[in-house]
Amino acid sequence: MLKKRLHQVLSEKIIYLSLLILWTISISQVVYNLMNEKLANPEEVPRSLSYAWILSGDSSGSFLFIMLVLLFPLSSLPFSLHLLKEKNNFFSYFYLIRSSKKTYLNSMLLTNSIISIFVTLSTLFLNIYLNSLFFPLIKPNEFTDYMRAYPLIPGQTFSQELFKNHPLINMLMYIGIALIYVLLINNLILLLGYFVNKQMYLFSLAVIFPFILLVIPIKHKLSPLVTLSVHAYNVSLISTSILFLCLFGIILSLYYYILRHTE
Repeated sequence: MLKKRLHQVLSEKIIYLSLLILWTISISQVVYNLMNEKLANPEEVPRSLSYAWILSGDSSGSFLFIMLVLLFPLSSLPFSLHLLKEKNNFFSYFYLIRSSKKTYLNSMLLTNSIISIFVTLSTLFLNIYLNSLFFPLIKPNEFTDYMRAYPLIPGQTFSQELFKNHPLINMLMYIGIALIYVLLINNLILLLGYFVNKQMYLFSLAVIFPFILLVIPIKHKLSPLVTLSVHAYNVSLISTSILFLCLFGIILSLYYYILRHTE
């Protein structure tokens, strides 16, 4: 069932449109870096890939905001729209006859997760690869980045240690956090979309819900827009973990509700 679902989603035009939009943003950010002669460091200091990639707040915050606003809907819609079409054409009953509802739901979530991971990783790694052609992955400079990598206050956090001495691991950590957000939010959109019968409502759900999650909790440092911006590395990992657990709890509740109380 999984292989067939993936083949069906990959035959839809929406996934290629999503990739085109996100890859365009990713490439545009690289072009912006090349046209802009100054990032966080003076010109005489070699700029590091740590500053240049799209999740770095030292590059252009507008690209980070645009990508995160579009990443969740564009990575969730390909399979959500396919599922809506499948439900409206009563193909879902065909799958339910051949398998149990639990198997059907699990295949939905697994397929959506694979598509979401592919769209997210391809966008981020494309940006990292293109930026790496022009910006080396070097450690932050001790003198020009003392406010972050070398704070004036005694001691340093775990994130500061990674940023200062292990830039590659630091980037991989942020990619991992981005994937967790994408999987949680996109699967939540998918399960909420189970109760939607029109494309307009699904589009609205896929756009409005992530946007609210991005914008509303900013002051409390819960927003993915804050957490996924590398220059905001000092966000509370406890608060972020609580948000992850809340989203996972909602997903689990919807999963069992659909499993037990819907036709």
